[in-house]
Amino acid sequence: MGMVDGAWWPRSWEPVAEFPAMIAGIEWRLGRAARIAFNADAWAEAPRRLVVDGQPVELEGFRSLDEHTVLVSGHGWHRMVLLVIPPETSERAAAAALERAADPGNTEQATQILFRSGADSGFAEVTVPVARTGAGAARPR
Repeated sequence: MGMVDGAWWPRSWEPVAEFPAMIAGIEWRLGRAARIAFNADAWAEAPRRLVVDGQPVELEGFRSLDEHTVLVSGHGWHRMVLLVIPPETSERAAAAALERAADPGNTEQATQILFRSGADSGFAEVTVPVARTGAGAARPR
């Protein structure tokens, strides 16, 4: 099994609006959700508890969690790690990320799946300057 158990493409970063549909989509596999852990910096503010279909679900925001995943815990130690495809991702890139995450042989981390699927709009590109030698080399000041 890969680093994620599945993927999810929400329409916004609003937990109250998005989590109930996500829960309904995985209930067949997880059972009733009891707790959702998410990155507090990536998502909008959320209450500590959400009632979904008459059942309470604890919501916990952590700054230390990968911003591209949510952890959903059910009863009886069942849990799922879901890749969160950013809402602003293009349809083509989201489809590629969903397919990649669904591959049982995939061992990539969430960020790698998104990057390799083309859903990398939120990632900063790092340019490393190449040292120059010879007459055209810049001198330190």
